[in-house]
Amino acid sequence: MSDFDEWEGEKQLAKEKPRLADAKRAADNEEKEKALPTDSMASSCSKETPTKVKNAILASLVPLMESQVNQAQGIQEVLREDKVLRRKQHEEMLEARNRESE
Repeated sequence: MSDFDEWEGEKQLAKEKPRLADAKRAADNEEKEKALPTDSMASSCSKETPTKVKNAILASLVPLMESQVNQAQGIQEVLREDKVLRRKQHEEMLEARNRESE
């Protein structure tokens, strides 16, 4: 994975975080509102709006997105370490060849 891909991924994540946080906050507020006791008239008036449903769906995706981000970051770290190790092995191999040729 190139540095550009990593930068692009971080940039996309930075764009998504506020939106996901807003969706989660909206869903949390809805849960609090549902937990409050209401009279029968008020509860019959409160309908599930498309926005509330959408926010609830987005909020349910937040933990999944966070785990995917953590997994992707872990993979990036492993790839970086592998790249460093391969470069080191390559340099050692070149040094060994140079010593043999001398």
